Amino acid sequence: MPRPAHPEKRRAEVVEGAFRLLARAGVEGFSMRAVAQEAGCTIGLINHWFDSKDALIDAALAQAIEDALARSRSSLDDDGKSIESGLAEFLPIDDTRVSELRIWLAFWALAVSRPDLNVRHNARAHELRKLLTKEARAIGLSEKRVAAAIDVIMPLLDGITVNALLDPDYWTPSRQLSSLRVVLRALQIEPNEAPVAKV
Repeated sequence: MPRPAHPEKRRAEVVEGAFRLLARAGVEGFSMRAVAQEAGCTIGLINHWFDSKDALIDAALAQAIEDALARSRSSLDDDGKSIESGLAEFLPIDDTRVSELRIWLAFWALAVSRPDLNVRHNARAHELRKLLTKEARAIGLSEKRVAAAIDVIMPLLDGITVNALLDPDYWTPSRQLSSLRVVLRALQIEPNEAPVAKV
């Protein structure tokens, strides 16, 4: 008889199944039964870790955000990369990022009317703001300029994301990146300006 999978590994497989289903079918096609089929498990096993559909959606989003933040941190910590490359991790310019950002949209749809989910959304936005603040300061921007720049950049990323997911034929990856560059230049943050070396 095969040994049961490690509980944390099995939980991760459930979250991955929820992630794939959300990216493919959105909130309307999302149910505990559908996730169980996607992850190859029972609904009872899912209920062991997640007491509701919303909790499972939140877990899938948390994984998507952590993956994007990890890539962005890695890019921004690489002295050969620009701040643009770090920001691009939050745009739907390839299949991986399209899937992640579809989950963002699914979560936003719930968070609009759910105060508890809205709190989680705001906490994650605050984490992104801290990351961008750190990297903008690293290229020599003043504290005042950093705050103003991030207040423009964060809604810009959200706006490009929504439009690109709804109209990918127009909002191609090259158009998304071009729009990001235009705004960075307007903010006097040159896209080819790499962060200063860490000492």
